[in-house]
Amino acid sequence: MLIRPTLGVKLILSVSLLVISMAVVLSSFFVCKQKAIIENELRNRGLSLSKNLAYNSEYGLLFENKEMLNKLIQGVLKNDDIAFVAVCDQNSKIIASIVNSTLWIDFLKGVRTTHSTINQYSYKGKSVYDIIAPVSTIRRVNKGESLIFDSQIGQTKSQENIGFVRVGILLENKEKTVKTIQMIAFFISLLVIMVGIVWTVLLARRITQPIKQLVRVTARVAEGDLCRFVNGKIRHDEIGDLTAAFNTMTEKLSESAKQIEEYLQTLEQKVEDRTSELKEANERLKKQDELKSNFLSVAAHELRTPLTSMRAFSELLLEDPDGDVNTRNDFLKIMKEEAERLARLINDILDLSKIEAGKATWHMKDISMIEVVQTAINGIKGYIVQQGIFLSVDVPEHLSVVTADHDKLIQVVVNLLNNALKFVNHEGRIGVKIYETVAAAAEVITAISNTGHGIPPEKLASVFERFCQIENIPTEVKGTGLGLTICKEIVEHLGGRIWVESEIDKKTTFFFSLPVKGAISLPVVNEGGGESPCSV
Repeated sequence: MLIRPTLGVKLILSVSLLVISMAVVLSSFFVCKQKAIIENELRNRGLSLSKNLAYNSEYGLLFENKEMLNKLIQGVLKNDDIAFVAVCDQNSKIIASIVNSTLWIDFLKGVRTTHSTINQYSYKGKSVYDIIAPVSTIRRVNKGESLIFDSQIGQTKSQENIGFVRVGILLENKEKTVKTIQMIAFFISLLVIMVGIVWTVLLARRITQPIKQLVRVTARVAEGDLCRFVNGKIRHDEIGDLTAAFNTMTEKLSESAKQIEEYLQTLEQKVEDRTSELKEANERLKKQDELKSNFLSVAAHELRTPLTSMRAFSELLLEDPDGDVNTRNDFLKIMKEEAERLARLINDILDLSKIEAGKATWHMKDISMIEVVQTAINGIKGYIVQQGIFLSVDVPEHLSVVTADHDKLIQVVVNLLNNALKFVNHEGRIGVKIYETVAAAAEVITAISNTGHGIPPEKLASVFERFCQIENIPTEVKGTGLGLTICKEIVEHLGGRIWVESEIDKKTTFFFSLPVKGAISLPVVNEGGGESPCSV
């Protein structure tokens, strides 16, 4: 059976290993640092002693005055840890020396140097720093090729090594001191490790005890006992937060269980409600299917009518190729108009399909609604004048611009104007008004109205649906039911909204709004806001 280590064991092992590692690393670093400090102090002290002795031994060495040199050496031997002191000439001959043991007599032979140097040797079980310092003197010579001139004319100074001194410093005391430091570091590290392990065990118990209690209560809750809570001392840490969250969760689970019970008791009513909603949705789908069928019927009729007309006139032209020229031109004109009508119908279907499929191309830029309306009106102005319809245009002197696709916005206005022209009564009125709201989310609103039959209130919500036809409107003015749908898709894509208001047998007004971009000043399209058969 595989024994799985608990969280407490993992925590104790991890923290203990970390404490041991840190103690070993820090104690090793401390010992090495102290060892380096002691060695450096010994070298510096030996170097200072050897240089001072070399400086003071200049005249004793020049005159080989052993008595003088021995006195100097005796002064050096008063320092601790000195193994030997020797003064040698430049041929390594020992002029004067004192050793604290015969062991070092042979060691002093055979070393020659003219430069200060420090070497560490281990000789017959004894470790020593052999510190050598040259003894120099300055001689005055006759004028020659020298570098340093004296104040006396014709003489120069020349520095010359005349020998060296050797000072040996024993490392026994240093090694004893290092061992003492190592023992102290070891016991301190051991104490730190023991304290760290004890502290870790206590910490692990403090952490794991409430977790174990939480596990036991969780098991009871999993069995369905939702009245169990974790009791104990309030803790102000993450475990306390976890305990509080668990108790809150259990309480909410208990409340949820009660709510589910209540919900199950009313499930039958909810099922009936959902069934009713499904029936309504099914009715809407049937209505959509009916609208689609009506659209297919109307579209087929609209497509067949221009095709039938074009076919009939083309047959007449073929039957009488030499007929009257004016008659032939009339036939060709009618065929051209029917072809254009057919193209418009197909374009409407294609435009709606592209917009709904997200494949339409949008060229966004800052646009003035005044310019858009003016362009749209110019396109149908001739027809309005011909039909004797009164058109009024009301625009403000200052109007903010909107960000939109210029061509598609013109298409919206043209579609709404064409819709107004279809349903306006004989010698009726069409009105175009543009204004701007002053609310926090400012909008530019365009309203296009016409006098006529009006739209029943129950049909207002569905006029923008595809294939929608208003049943109380004369047959000759019915279309394919796509124009208003295209307007709705374009306006909503541009971040605006579109709606309609109507009074039966009085007036119908279509509104659409777009968010403003920034305020600009533009010329007034119709000064004074007067009315005429066609004022723009």
